[in-house]
Amino acid sequence: MSQIISSELEIDPANIGFPKGFEFPATVQALIEEWNVAYRNWSDKQTDLYDKVDALTLAEKLDGQALKDAVIASKPDPGTKASEKASREIVYTNEIVLQARRAANSLSQKLWASINAHKAEIMITAADNADAVRPQWVASMARISEMTDQAISERDAGYAGLRFAAQLTGGSLSYDPFFPMEGNFTLAKTHESRPLSISYLVRQLAERLAQGDTEDAIEA
Repeated sequence: MSQIISSELEIDPANIGFPKGFEFPATVQALIEEWNVAYRNWSDKQTDLYDKVDALTLAEKLDGQALKDAVIASKPDPGTKASEKASREIVYTNEIVLQARRAANSLSQKLWASINAHKAEIMITAADNADAVRPQWVASMARISEMTDQAISERDAGYAGLRFAAQLTGGSLSYDPFFPMEGNFTLAKTHESRPLSISYLVRQLAERLAQGDTEDAIEA
């Protein structure tokens, strides 16, 4: 029997990190979808194989019990038909897994070849998306900041009377709504210098690749 395949594929979807909603070139996207189908097929077949291995363990126990029962009843050896059948099913299913894995790995190679062929286009699209979302992010943070200021102002106004009322208790109660305030409103910084610089560098590299420069020449 061929060795049972229990390792992962050469390239696993979880390790690739295809961005959701990203518009890849049509040829690349088609290969991604085809490869995802192949991967799911391999994963399903791998699960089937594990089930067959579990079934063999159970079959061996049943055959063992059948042998004991036969001896007690002075009957002939019942054989190991259940175990033999389960073992053969493992051989068959294992071959299915091998072929499914080869198909998925073959597609992954075609996919990455296509990605590399469209590398410049993908990089420019990524930079365009980043440049487009940046002002939206800044505007969203500005709106959140304004809403935060308004909420704090309304809170302060609502608790101001309680502060005054606490003073009317002759010193038995003391309350300052402005300190301490439980929790804080902390907004993310919006200057986004890191993605801004990465976007610029990615775009520069993509433009040079599109002009025909090799990666080795660019690194030099």
